[in-house]
Amino acid sequence: RKLGFEILDYHLNLKQIVKVNTILNQINFKNLSKKSLLNLKIKKIPIGDLIYDHYLRYEQKPTIDLDSKKLFLLIKNALEIFVFWDDFFDENNVKRICFSHSPYLLGLPGRIAAFKRVDSLCLSGNSTFRFNKKNIFLGDQFKKSRDLLNNYLSSKGTREKKYIIKKNKMIMNDIFSGRSSPSYYLPYNQKNIFKKKNKGISKISKNLKILISAHDFYEGPNLWGKFIFADFYEWLIYLSNYISKDKNSNREWYIKPHPDASSEQLDIIKNIFKKNKNIKILKPNTTHIDLINKKINFVLTARGSVGYQYAYFGINSLYCSDIGLYKSFNFMYKSNSLKDYEKKLNDMERMSKRKTKISGVLEFMIILDIFIYNKRDFILPDIEHITRKKKLYLFQARSEKYKIESLKIVKEFLTEKQIIKIFNEIDNFITKKNKLLMITD
Repeated sequence: RKLGFEILDYHLNLKQIVKVNTILNQINFKNLSKKSLLNLKIKKIPIGDLIYDHYLRYEQKPTIDLDSKKLFLLIKNALEIFVFWDDFFDENNVKRICFSHSPYLLGLPGRIAAFKRVDSLCLSGNSTFRFNKKNIFLGDQFKKSRDLLNNYLSSKGTREKKYIIKKNKMIMNDIFSGRSSPSYYLPYNQKNIFKKKNKGISKISKNLKILISAHDFYEGPNLWGKFIFADFYEWLIYLSNYISKDKNSNREWYIKPHPDASSEQLDIIKNIFKKNKNIKILKPNTTHIDLINKKINFVLTARGSVGYQYAYFGINSLYCSDIGLYKSFNFMYKSNSLKDYEKKLNDMERMSKRKTKISGVLEFMIILDIFIYNKRDFILPDIEHITRKKKLYLFQARSEKYKIESLKIVKEFLTEKQIIKIFNEIDNFITKKNKLLMITD
């Protein structure tokens, strides 16, 4: 209110309530499948993925229960939000919308805005992204990430380019050797995965050792874009059935639960693979370095970070997606259809022998450094070593640790010239609607 904002909440009038009920009656709930819900569109605007992921996250379910009363109420609630914002954008001359999350029902206003040509800006914990009709998922901004990176490095000049590459190469080697784990390169729950050692595989054999790297069931399976399966649960069900039918006796199967997996999620995994006698379920705290030392040969993941991490060690992986974040990179195998996915699963022995290029891993980590985690001095000075001592946080998406004191510390290290430069960067990004990321020209 001090900034002059009007507080807005949505309330539907009678006409809008009728609209909601009309749309609701048009949905064929009797023949509703997981895929048809995921692909649900209203007025040609895709909203099914937002509903699907919202249900999993807030109901804490591994997959959709199509007969659930809560699902019906959630769909109705999504339609109420949709109708309100659809009308709001039509009736008001809205130029721009800022929102905090692109997935879940929180992302509905931004999604609708993008299809109505309203400037759609997502201000997340670490980064700022622009969405539009052709780029609706988080990470779509990186479909041409190699061009993005080359243009950025070229703008820095030869000396600065060499410094950026050298610095990131040193940090990459430090991370994967276990010497250090900068919080802005690895997710919070992966800080020590290349340092600590726990027992994973009891012995080393000559068989093809395949690791299934499981995801958090509830953490937005489609937020980075859709993949072959509706959710992570359906993916694991498919793999369990595949393993049961797999007649290749020279394969060893392992599954590593997500580091954040609750005991409930572990029970779900055990239940999925209870019929598979030839798979070992590892402890969630089993480190990747231990598995690598035990000669894991191949990795299966939906879209996880293990792809680039294992590629550093020369180990290939197979994704059942081709999301924007990885689209420009080939340090992993990717599938976009079930037929192709099964074909590649049958061919893992050959694919495991391909040599991975560490240069691609380095390029990807530079992308993370510059564009995802915003470790760029032109935005804020690099004073994390100071804020860390004071237990203040700037670059971690852990909202419970953000404090207003952090900004006061930052301001002490900013010159007037830096402040002007920061606001110029912000203005440059806001005024150029073709810019999907906040980067220098």
